[in-house]
Amino acid sequence: MNYAEVAVNSPGSRSTFSYAIPPGLSVSVGQAVWVPFGTRVIQGIVIQLAEQPSVVETREIVGAVAGSPVLSPVQIRLARWISERYFAPLFDALALMLPPGFERRTVACFQPTYSEADPPLTPEQRLVLDTIEKKRRSACLPWRRRSAKQKPVRSPTSC
Repeated sequence: MNYAEVAVNSPGSRSTFSYAIPPGLSVSVGQAVWVPFGTRVIQGIVIQLAEQPSVVETREIVGAVAGSPVLSPVQIRLARWISERYFAPLFDALALMLPPGFERRTVACFQPTYSEADPPLTPEQRLVLDTIEKKRRSACLPWRRRSAKQKPVRSPTSC
């Protein structure tokens, strides 16, 4: 299958969105994925796989949140029923069935932009920009804590 219908974690979103599955990424129904949505990268759940997208233009899935499905086909059918019956966003109905400990954390995503008017960069700024450049698909930097006594730090990881 070349395309996935994904329910996204965005307030008020009642429908699914079509995303292309990039070469080298294997996804299955019920799997949590990172997808571009407007200018952000957000979590979604794969609801269906298809040979053709439901729209003409699609964007690619950024990556998998977990290596295996977090929801079964039965749970997805139940979530669809809840969504239709109670006029609830599909992702909200799916979220009711996510396993304990599954995080729906916010991730800061950066993508460099360039302008002729940009001032020269300091060595520290160049290091940050180089780190973001290496992640090219949009660097997703989740916040982490080393210990309770230390300040929060960010470490580059892929989505």
